[in-house]
This record gives sequence, structure tokens and C-alpha cells, in this order.
Amino acid sequence: MKRIALVVFTASLFLSSVCFGDTVFLKSRDRIHGTIENEIILLNTDYGKLRIQRDFIKSMLFQEESGKFLLQSINNDVFTGLFFNDGIDFTAHDNQRFHLGRDQVSGIAFGSSEKTYEIDTVLFVMGNGDKFSGRFLADEIEVQNEYGIVAIASQDLSRIDFAGKGHVTVGMNNGSSIQGQLMTQRLIVAMDAAETMSICTGQFKTVLFHVKKLVAKAFENRSDTLFDSDSDSVPDGWDRCPDSPCGQHVNETGCPPVNDADGDGVSDDIDQCPTTPRGVDADAHGCWVIGLPLFDTNSARINRQHYPLLDDVVAVLEENASLRIEIQGHSDNVGSAAVNARLTQNRALAVMDYLVSKGVSRNRLDANGFGSTRPVASNDTAEGRAENRRVELRPLP
Repeated sequence: MKRIALVVFTASLFLSSVCFGDTVFLKSRDRIHGTIENEIILLNTDYGKLRIQRDFIKSMLFQEESGKFLLQSINNDVFTGLFFNDGIDFTAHDNQRFHLGRDQVSGIAFGSSEKTYEIDTVLFVMGNGDKFSGRFLADEIEVQNEYGIVAIASQDLSRIDFAGKGHVTVGMNNGSSIQGQLMTQRLIVAMDAAETMSICTGQFKTVLFHVKKLVAKAFENRSDTLFDSDSDSVPDGWDRCPDSPCGQHVNETGCPPVNDADGDGVSDDIDQCPTTPRGVDADAHGCWVIGLPLFDTNSARINRQHYPLLDDVVAVLEENASLRIEIQGHSDNVGSAAVNARLTQNRALAVMDYLVSKGVSRNRLDANGFGSTRPVASNDTAEGRAENRRVELRPLP
């Protein structure tokens, strides 16, 4: 039923945009027709902050489960992330002007009648399910396997499949393939619908070359001043530490915080988990958190597509033989306390069972569900609720 509802709602977005220009759908179930005045839409994705010009956007749809927006471009690209504008500036057909806060908006349909044409492009599929086309800006890639480092020209590539921790399987046009370690932290991508981005390789799932695709137009006005070469969400023009490693937390100047005893990139004065193990990608609070939703709504079954996230946990435990962890399940405050407590307990146990199935001793693990009793953000906003729905891993004495 959810998929059917999504199709119907998306269709209503399209029909509204054809008939009425731009349309904003409100969480109050009202809708307003007119013209969106924002020239740029900012979307904070898992792999960086996107700046997308409004005339490249077909629709945006708020997803209640994740607290994020799903954005579809006129080139049929799909992006998900937090809506980063402070709201929508809107002029209705009767010339009334509105400023709508982002918490008021459930969907946007942008009026567009661009004609499409077919191109040969590269398709990038991300670990969070986003898909977009663009250009692969590297003449070659290098892969290290048991025989040494192999350089492969980009023109010879047919696909790259990512398996976590930099391990890839590279397919070539001649039908052969190579498995090994990709010898770079980042890939530079010129998107067809947005600016050029430098993206950490851990964010990719698959890159497909020589794909036929229909697009409406390509983004041309790329600004070098906004390019973020080290993928830390701080543009180079403001970045005082332009070579930050992938996954490192930085402050507003692009540099790691000072006084960071556990080396997780979060300064001690705000670190809520001061004993995070080395090698862990900590969240903004300094805690070892699995950021993507491992489970479907009201389910304690782990989605297979997120197994690599738990495999990374196994790798950390293997590298730290004496490390014991508590697996904590947390939720937002939607639903009853009893249901949330039971669900988060079952999810913590599901993670434990997976780690044990991969060879981790059960004696090193403890699993507890805390329901909504330990929020790390406000439950008054969709973004805060999404942050509170998490699986957290805490080192035990």
C-alpha cells in the first residue's frame, strides 16, 4: 500500500505542476499554487551538500519514516537528504507572498516542460539508494590486488562494484574483471543536475559506464569556489584544512576539533561518547552510530542491503580483540513507550545475532533496547526524530 500511495502522490505532484505551475503541498493537507522564488535548493545528503538549481527539479517529497526529502530531477535523477533551506519563498497566483518553513512542507511539484534527449552517460548508484548520472572525472583508476597495483583507463571501464572498506570489483569492456583495493579515497563526479562533487568511495554502491539515458539538460554553471575537494561539506574557499581524510568530523572551518582524546573528530567538551574505539566513524555527538536505517518500519529484520555496515562493525571488533560493546536500540517518541521499547530491544538483538553469525563471540556483546528514553535531538522536528531512530554501539568496561 505504501508503494501505491507513493505512486499516486507523485502522480498528483506531476499533474498539479502541469496545470498550476509550481505547487507546494503542506503537512496541513492544504496546497498552494504559484511560483517558487528560491533559485537554489540545498539538500544535505549522506555524501555532501547539494546545491540544485530550481529549474533542474521536478519534485520533492517528504518521507515520514526517514525524516528526509526525496528529490527527483528533470533528468530522472533521485537524491535523498535533509532540506537545508530555511524554507520556501512562494508567490501565489493572486500575488500573495508566503514564506513557508521547511517543517510545514510535505511535497513540492515544480512546473517543468523540458524536452528530453538520449545521451551516453555514467550512472552512479549510492549506498543510500540515490541514483544520478554524470561524468567520471578521472583518466584512470588504480586497484591493488595480490599481483600488485593495476592501472585501468576510464575508457576501458564498464562498471565498479563497491563492497566496503575500499574493496571493489571492476568490470571492463572486454569482459574481464579485477578485484582488489581501490587506491583512492574519493571519486570526482560532474553531475548532470548539480555541481561537481568529490565523494568518498565508501558512499558508492555501483558505478555503471556507457549507460543510455534520457535527460532534459546538463548543469553548466559550475562554481570552483563551491567545490569541496576533501568531501567534508566545507567548500575549498572556506576550508582551512583542505586535506581532511574521509569520514573525519570537522568544524565550520573544515578542521578537526581540538582536545579530542579518543580521536573520533569530536572535541572532548561536546563528546557524549569519550571512549569511542579508533577507526570508527563517529556521529556529530562522538558516538559510534549506524546512521542508515537498518530496518523497515515496525520491523526487526535487518535489510540485506545494509549488511556491509554491520560487516564494518565486525572488522572493528576483529581489530580490537579486547573490545566489548553494548548494542543499543533507540527510537523517536512516535508510538507508545511499550511498543518502542519492545521494538528497539528486538532490533538490538537482531544486530547481535548478525555479529555472532560473523564469528564475534556472544560474550563480547550485550543488547538493550531503550525505546524513546534517550533522545539525542528534539522530537519536535522530522530531522530530530530521524536522528533519534538509531542503533548505537557503546564500548563496555
